[in-house]
Amino acid sequence: MFAGPPLPLSPDFPLRRLLPLIHDRQQVGAWVGHSGVRHRLTISADGRCAAVMIGEDLGELLGCCSHLVLRSGAGAVVVAAEGVIRWRALQVVTGLPHLPSVERLRQIFPEAEVEATGFKISTQCSSPEEVLANCIEHGVQVRESRIVYRM
Repeated sequence: MFAGPPLPLSPDFPLRRLLPLIHDRQQVGAWVGHSGVRHRLTISADGRCAAVMIGEDLGELLGCCSHLVLRSGAGAVVVAAEGVIRWRALQVVTGLPHLPSVERLRQIFPEAEVEATGFKISTQCSSPEEVLANCIEHGVQVRESRIVYRM
């Protein structure tokens, strides 16, 4: 379905094109990049209407919607929010030049995928806040962190 991470719909995506995708689903959100908005809209076209949450914060949409409309190539696709949540991981870049050893990282985060500059850990295993708190508790210097998507 996706060749890389999920992407938001283009801000110029015609919202009426959401109706055939949504069918009769409830709690649907559309992730729209750089929209600057978060609104619950009722979209009407061709004698049909549907309520859709429109927003640019994917994390927020995942928290309030059961399904999301995301970009897939030049089109759009509806995906269960749970599926997108399973793809999410926190990528932590540890402080250079004092990289903790692989063994030390595995002791602290046994479920982590250790990389040359840090590690990735599924957000289903631990929340980003828990992971970062554990880094502080164990003296692991964090240079940066971000949410990434693993397929």
